[in-house]
Amino acid sequence: MVKLANPVYTGWILAAICKVRAQKQRPSEARVCQAVSLAHGLDTDTVREQLELSVQDRAVLRVLSKGQVSYRDPAQKSGHKLAARQRSAGDWESLLRRAVSALYVRHCGGIGLAEVEAWLRRGGQYVGGADSRRLLRLAGRRCVETGRLVRAGPRFLPPPKWPQAVEEDLVSNAQPALYMLYNSILHLMAYVSGVLNCSSSETLREEDECGCPGEPCARHPAIIVCGTYAVDTWYSSPYPAHLARLHTLYVCESCLCAFPSSASLARHSPRCQPPLPPGPELYRHGNLAVFQVDGKQSKPYCQNLCLLAKLFLDHKTLYYDVEPFLFYVLTRHDAAGSHLVGYFSKEKLCQQRYNVSCLMVLPQYQRLGYGQLLIDFSYLLSRKEGKAGTPEKPLSELGRLSYTAYWRRAILTQLVAITRPASNPGDKSPKVSSALTLSLAALSKATGACTADLASTLVQLGLLGHRSQKSRPQRLTLDAEALHWTPSLTGASEMEKVREGDIVFVFGRKPAETQAEMVRPCSKDGRIPKDLLFGRLPRTRLA
Repeated sequence: MVKLANPVYTGWILAAICKVRAQKQRPSEARVCQAVSLAHGLDTDTVREQLELSVQDRAVLRVLSKGQVSYRDPAQKSGHKLAARQRSAGDWESLLRRAVSALYVRHCGGIGLAEVEAWLRRGGQYVGGADSRRLLRLAGRRCVETGRLVRAGPRFLPPPKWPQAVEEDLVSNAQPALYMLYNSILHLMAYVSGVLNCSSSETLREEDECGCPGEPCARHPAIIVCGTYAVDTWYSSPYPAHLARLHTLYVCESCLCAFPSSASLARHSPRCQPPLPPGPELYRHGNLAVFQVDGKQSKPYCQNLCLLAKLFLDHKTLYYDVEPFLFYVLTRHDAAGSHLVGYFSKEKLCQQRYNVSCLMVLPQYQRLGYGQLLIDFSYLLSRKEGKAGTPEKPLSELGRLSYTAYWRRAILTQLVAITRPASNPGDKSPKVSSALTLSLAALSKATGACTADLASTLVQLGLLGHRSQKSRPQRLTLDAEALHWTPSLTGASEMEKVREGDIVFVFGRKPAETQAEMVRPCSKDGRIPKDLLFGRLPRTRLA
C-alpha cells in the first residue's frame, strides 16, 4: 500500500499526540497542529494536510466522542492496556521495588509514583496510561502492607536494613514474634525519619501540586557542633536529605563540610587540608585574619559556608549559585588552630554599588564587636576602590541595628576629628577651630558610606533637618540701581529742605511737657536740632 503522508511528519504527529495526552488534554486538531508547529517550525496548514493524509493511511486514528473529534495512536490504543494486563501483580511489585531501590540513592527523602513512572519509561519497561498507573498504585499498597516498602506520605522508601546478626539470631532461635516486632519497629523508625525529612504528607501533597515546599514544622538540624561549641540553630537549612533529617550535625572548621557523627568527622579531620580558608589573606592584626574566597574558584567551600549561614539567617536564599560572589571570611587563631568567626559576601559586578550582600557572625562570637569589624572592613574596601558603598536592601532587623550603630559612630568620629584638630604636643587642651565647613560628599569620602545612608543617620541624630520652602516663601527685594526713571516735574520739590522759620512737629516728648516746648523753630540752616529726636511715642497735636 502506498503511503500518502510523509513518514517523518507522521512520526512527529504521533509524538505530538502522545505529548498532548501526557498533559491531560484532548488531542484535538488544533492542539496537535500547534504542538508540531512549535516543535519543528512547520506551517499549520502543512501539518493539517499531513494529519489528514495520516488518517487516510490509518497511521493516525480519528475518534468522534460527544461531538468532538480527537486523534489517537492506533498502536497505543490496545498496546498499553494489553501490556498492563499481561503483567501479574508480582511483576508490578517487582518493578516498583526495583525503581525505588535505584532512585533512593539520589532521592533520600522518598520516591513518588511520578518519578517511578519516569524511571520505568526510560528503561522501556513502562508504556503509561491510566490502567498502568492504577496497577502501579495497587502494587505500592501491597508492598507497604507486606513490608517490602515503607510509605512516607505520598512517597515510598526502601525497607531499613536490619543487622544480619540480629536477624540470624531471631530466625535461628525460632522467635517469629520477636522478629516481627523488631521488623515493625524498624519500619516505624523509617516512617518517622521520612516524615521528618518531608515535613508532612500534606506538605508533600502541596509540594507535588504547586511545586513549592510548605512551611517546615521544626528546625533541621536543631544543633550543630562546630569546634568546641554546640550551637542551637535558628532556622532550617537545605542540607542533603540524609543530613537534614538528623538532630545534630558536626561541621568541620576547615572545609565546613557537615557530617552525621563525631566519628565520621574525626576520620575526616586528619585528611582535611588546608586548615585555612582557600583564598588570599587580605588582613591580619593580632589573632584575627580576613581571607578573600572566590565563589568560582572555591565553589564547594562557599556552598558549605552558605548552608551554614542559612541556619542563622531567615531571608537568605543563595545556597549553590555562588560563582558571581566574593566571600570575605573572618577567622580567629589560637593554639588549637583557625576558627571561623563570620563572613560577608558581595557581588563581583554590581550596578547598585552594594558592598555587602550577606553578613553573618556565628552565635558564639556575637556581641563581641566582630559584626562592626566586618562592616568596617567592607567600607575600608570601598574607600580603597574610591567609591561609596551601601549594603544590599532591604536590611534585616539585626542588620538594620548593626548598620545604624556603625553609621552613628562613623559620623560622630568624623565630627570629633574636625572640631578638635590635633593640638601641639606640649598643649594637652585641644583647640577648637572657629570656622567649620562639612558637606555630605566630604563625609561620604571619609567614611566610604553613601550620602543617603549618612543623611538618614544625621536626621536620626537630630543634626540634620528639612526646611520646607512652601511655608516661608522667599522675600523679594528691590534693587535701586535697576531703576531707570526720571520724574516729570522739574521744579524744586516741596520736601527738598525745610525753610528757616518753619514750624516742626516733634514726636516723642513726655506728656508733661507743654505745647510751647513741643513746638520749636528750625535753625537758620534748616536743620532740626538733635535734642528733638527721641523714640517713637503717641503723636502730640497742637492746640
